[in-house]
Amino acid sequence: MLKGGNAIDAAITVATCQPVVEPTGNGLGSDCFALIWYNGKLYGINGSGQAPMAASIAALKERGFDKIPPYGVEPINVPGAVGAWMEIHKKFGKLPIKTVMEPSINYAENGYPVSPNMSRLWEEADGFYTKYKADVR
Repeated sequence: MLKGGNAIDAAITVATCQPVVEPTGNGLGSDCFALIWYNGKLYGINGSGQAPMAASIAALKERGFDKIPPYGVEPINVPGAVGAWMEIHKKFGKLPIKTVMEPSINYAENGYPVSPNMSRLWEEADGFYTKYKADVR
């Protein structure tokens, strides 16, 4: 906003930074839902991802699943967040998208300080997924 942007630009900046600095909270492979009050009018954005074209109940059953597993490639959808961010920017943003994304690009290229708590959570998650990967084999 200090560069002349609006609240939409600021929200997109935060949304694009979070997958870099805290990817487990909001990754590029996530969805995006937004309620935006702009110029006296309310807008709703549904940036939910779709199931992949080849995904079906029959296909899961053929692979031995009786339900969608909590981990692995089966529960993954086609991400909707990035497309939603771009649509929101196109309709409501003021600054060029490159300017809006400068902070996330900077963090990705140059790094950032990780809090002790986030570091601990990432270590715990690494241990969980390492064990899960070993158990699945």
